[in-house]
Amino acid sequence: PALSWLWVVEAHRKLNMKLPVRLKLLYEGMEEFGSEGLPEFVAREAVPPQPRFNDAKREITLDFKNAGWLSDVDHFVISDNQWLAKKTPCLTYGLRGVAYFEVIVSGPAQDLHSGVYGGSVHEPLNDLIHLLASLRHAPALGGMHHERIRVPGLLDDVPPVTDEER
Repeated sequence: PALSWLWVVEAHRKLNMKLPVRLKLLYEGMEEFGSEGLPEFVAREAVPPQPRFNDAKREITLDFKNAGWLSDVDHFVISDNQWLAKKTPCLTYGLRGVAYFEVIVSGPAQDLHSGVYGGSVHEPLNDLIHLLASLRHAPALGGMHHERIRVPGLLDDVPPVTDEER
């Protein structure tokens, strides 16, 4: 699927056809390693052109001299999807996204014998397991994953799943 963009450009050139849109290709293959550097690149290259007032013409123009390479990009298309069969590409129309979290669990500075301290001192690993398990309900038969989430407000802006999507 990622090569499809190049094939579209190639087909238009062979047919002497102008592309109906301006196209910029950014290939990044580090998604398995956290896309290191990509967020910084996008932030740096998305700097918009600066408005300048032209005294002679009495109008505002845009100065693209210091604008980033992505400053005029209206849409991003992610082509990291698979083929359903040898001649059947997969069309992805939505992604769940990724969120990274770091949790640091700490406890007593030394081992505490459960025979003496058992029950009176919380064990950090057990507390973490309980915390993670409390974030969603157990799966219901035929239920969707999002219906099991128990974090208040997390899905307030997410539209409900339609019958067609189910």
